[in-house]
Amino acid sequence: MGNHEFRSPESMMASYGSVQLTTVSTADLSALAQVLREAGLPSEDTALPGRSFYALHLDGQHIGYAGLEVYGPDALLRSVLVTPSHRMRGLGSLVVNEMEKLAFQVGIESLHLLTTDKAQFFERIGYVLTPRHLAPADIAGTVQFKSLCPSSASYLRKDIGPHR
Repeated sequence: MGNHEFRSPESMMASYGSVQLTTVSTADLSALAQVLREAGLPSEDTALPGRSFYALHLDGQHIGYAGLEVYGPDALLRSVLVTPSHRMRGLGSLVVNEMEKLAFQVGIESLHLLTTDKAQFFERIGYVLTPRHLAPADIAGTVQFKSLCPSSASYLRKDIGPHR
């Protein structure tokens, strides 16, 4: 997918400017996996097919990573990470918003995620805590659901497509 440049939402433009998403190359996946491990996020499956990871830059500064694992109209939002030097500035919401815009542009209708400790953050930005048994079969069959995230991880979803 290469580089994608997006403008931040109107309400954030004054303070944030433009966000650039750059696809993490296959050659850089091992470095991404190391960053994810250091942050306590699953990294064992980053090189498997069907996953796209992005580095996010804001006004020329690297602010974090996020990924999508797409299954038809559904996608698993993965590896949302703001770099330590940029945390506590509201950038997590900005990173997720940019991934939602990208997902919408490629036809995703619902985003799904698992988290062990950030459920309240995702609920604040519109994700709905949902019983795991209600996840679509393709999402429930992912490595994240089946083995990488503990059964105690919270499952959240958000409808972003035209059928919401």
